[in-house]
Amino acid sequence: MDEQSDADAATGDPHMDEALRTLRLLDERPVHEHAALVESVHQALQERLAADDEPHPTDEEG
Repeated sequence: MDEQSDADAATGDPHMDEALRTLRLLDERPVHEHAALVESVHQALQERLAADDEPHPTDEEG
């Protein structure tokens, strides 16, 4: 993955930004921990989508 600052990789959604920050930790973690980390990010994103009642910034584009 390319080296980017959090500001460069910001999506505008704090939950997605946190998920991306967490996934960047994979390089620093032993391989046997990767599945659990990815599963936790997946669960957090599923919960975010289930609770999402607000339009996304991309929904407003023409």
